[in-house]
Amino acid sequence: MRTSPATPCDVAHAGATARSALSAGTRRIAPGSSFEHRWPACTIVALTVAWTIVWGTPKAQASPQDLFGIGAVSPGLAMTGVAWADGDEAALLNPAGLGARWRTALSLGASANAPRLRIDGRRHALGPARGLGIGFVVPLPFDGPLHRRLALGGSFYTPAQSLLRGEVAYAETVQWPVLARTDVVGLAVGLGYDASALVRGLRLGAGVRLLADLLGELAVRLDETGTFSSEVETELLARPSPLVGAQWRRGSLVAGLVYRHALSSRMSLDVTVRDLPVRVPPLSVGGLVHYEPASVAAELAWSRARWRLVVHATWRRWSQWPGSQQPTSRSSYLAPAPDFDDTLSPRVAVERTICLRRLPARLRAGYAFEPSPAPVARQAPQRTADGRARTVDGEPVLVPLRIVDGHRHVATVGWGLDWALERGARLALDLYAQVHALVPRTHAIDGPGGASPMRSSGMLIGAGWTARLQW
Repeated sequence: MRTSPATPCDVAHAGATARSALSAGTRRIAPGSSFEHRWPACTIVALTVAWTIVWGTPKAQASPQDLFGIGAVSPGLAMTGVAWADGDEAALLNPAGLGARWRTALSLGASANAPRLRIDGRRHALGPARGLGIGFVVPLPFDGPLHRRLALGGSFYTPAQSLLRGEVAYAETVQWPVLARTDVVGLAVGLGYDASALVRGLRLGAGVRLLADLLGELAVRLDETGTFSSEVETELLARPSPLVGAQWRRGSLVAGLVYRHALSSRMSLDVTVRDLPVRVPPLSVGGLVHYEPASVAAELAWSRARWRLVVHATWRRWSQWPGSQQPTSRSSYLAPAPDFDDTLSPRVAVERTICLRRLPARLRAGYAFEPSPAPVARQAPQRTADGRARTVDGEPVLVPLRIVDGHRHVATVGWGLDWALERGARLALDLYAQVHALVPRTHAIDGPGGASPMRSSGMLIGAGWTARLQW
């Protein structure tokens, strides 16, 4: 019969019980044994899940994986995990962590966030959304040199309202392209390899993230009776994006490094009009509705006794974002170039494990600074369909560009419980909450209501939970 891995609470309690047993002449309890707490565990699970379902799922929007993290442990630790994650979250955070996981696991969770954004002191509404997440880890049963070396993990996220929602706004419209990204299905699958036989403490991993392009054609024609008819054909095409990572452990210190390629989703509907007395040129409606830039993340995690400290930095290549708009025809004009800058986000986090009657409870907290890649809203040169600046009499044609994303201070907290079940299985429940406070920003342009200069501010509030069973 398999037994559960020892937790700090198990080891501490077993040591104390063993000392008592020696003095009393009773049976010794060995460190690493699992203990069952049926009544307290069931009560805690029921109360916590009920509270979360009722109060913990506010309306939300944005791209949860990139803005708030994945699962419920990483979001409570300031979206870190490149060095320490070894569950299904590692499929996205760093697939190398899967190389340390030799137990099958399944997880289910929900996450949400509520935006509170303001323009010139007035509430700026954004569409709500909620999402569900499912994850798994499966050790691969190879023999020989690959025995207990490979593990497969995956993480799946789906919004509650829609599978894919995109919006391509006019340049003069107030927009938050970083904070208000598309609600979209997210899928990450990774493979981790324990390479300690080659280099002591080394793990390697590779994976892929998937999004889908929505492409289609709308054919409009005028029949003999003078009635318009139309036919629509659409298809979803998977767009993969690779990621690779490594972890290296030396005693109580773990270093992690991961590269994630850019991830995007495009919607495009080609419109053709036939059988009209006048010729209508081909039109294309759509744009780049979801974009996550290429990124590199590095992290150090130090663990000892019941403490874990994490230091993290993520670099994002936002300068490659071309903007969401695509030309409708060869003669149409594009919005000004977004001129985004690359960003570097520092993060720190701490976790403390305490024992509640031998039940491990983990308290988490973290801070992250997320700089905005967007310059202030301004008058900027309009572009032609081929991307060049539009000019009249040699002078650029300026139009309002109201992109108002701002820098964010992010505070995170989390809480986790872990207890043993029968036959070596373990059940974990994790919750988190986040507050993203935007730094107020003054823009070099009038607001849509005429206020001069325009000011943006606000916050995001996020929460979520995950239940994980491993055996």
